[in-house]
Amino acid sequence: MGTAGDYATVACIASIGRRLWVSRYEGPAHQSDQATALAVSPAGAMAFVIGETTGASSDFDYATVAYSA
Repeated sequence: MGTAGDYATVACIASIGRRLWVSRYEGPAHQSDQATALAVSPAGAMAFVIGETTGASSDFDYATVAYSA
C-alpha cells in the first residue's frame, strides 16, 4: 500500500499557518484516486472530500470521505 495517487487532505488554521492534521484515502483497488471537490459543513465541524477511485471489482467509482474537522 503506497501513497502515490491517494487523496491527501490537510486541515490548517489559516490565520497562523498551523497544520492540525493530515489524512490520506486509498481506494479499495490500491490504484490512483483523484479528489475533485471539497465541502465543509455550515458549522465547520465536518469536511467532505469527493472524487474518483477504482473499485475492488469495477473500473470506476466515486468516493466521498467525511472527516471530523
